[in-house]
Formats: sequence, C-alpha cells, structure tokens
Amino acid sequence: SSDPVPAELLDRIMDSLSRPYEVNGKLLRCTPSLGIARYPSGGVDADTLLANADHAMYEAKRQGGARYGFYVDDGSVADIAV
Repeated sequence: SSDPVPAELLDRIMDSLSRPYEVNGKLLRCTPSLGIARYPSGGVDADTLLANADHAMYEAKRQGGARYGFYVDDGSVADIAV
C-alpha cells in the first residue's frame, strides 16, 4: 500500500521509546532515531528493506537524533521529523 505511515503512530512510538526507564535504581533515558523503508519503493526483499531503513535511521541520527526519517526510492531520506 502507498498509504503514508500516520504521524500520530510514529509520535506514539517515539514517545514510548523516549520515556525514562529505571534500571538497578538508576533512571535511564534514550533518544531514539527511527528509519522507515516501505515495500516496494524501499526494497522488495527483507535485506534491502532493512538496509534502506538503516540508512534512513542513520540520516535521522546525523541530523541530531531523536527523530525519524523515511527512505525514498531515489536513495535519499525525506521527512526527517522530530
């Protein structure tokens, strides 16, 4: 399907991953970066989809982290959002 991934879903995922966690009495916080590649524009097999999602994730990290990016079929990353 070419339906966009709903921003509200991505925001909920980011919020859930950004919550502080207590481990051994210490409060830990992470700043997630997500990469999204969609079938078939982002790849037609699992290895390609994962590689392109990984590319989008590292681009999101490069732009400051705590954000998400979408792989675009021309090899670029679009819609980097916080």
